[in-house]
Amino acid sequence: MIERAVALDLGELSLKVPTPEDLIITKAVAHRPKDMADVEAIVSIHRNLDVQRIRHWTKEFAAALEAPELLEDLERMLRGS
Repeated sequence: MIERAVALDLGELSLKVPTPEDLIITKAVAHRPKDMADVEAIVSIHRNLDVQRIRHWTKEFAAALEAPELLEDLERMLRGS
């Protein structure tokens, strides 16, 4: 995620921010209600997401954490976009 971060220039300040895909993955794994609302918002704003990457990594985390609902809930949001 750090290597994939993109620079955002704000005047004299330059910040590295996660890609929308990486942000979705981390929020899907955190799985709090606010994070899931954020995922919905990000999906609705960004139309050209690398959905394959999002699904792959969310599936990996869901398996490692023995929490299939992470991927199930994400899939519902991706289908609804």
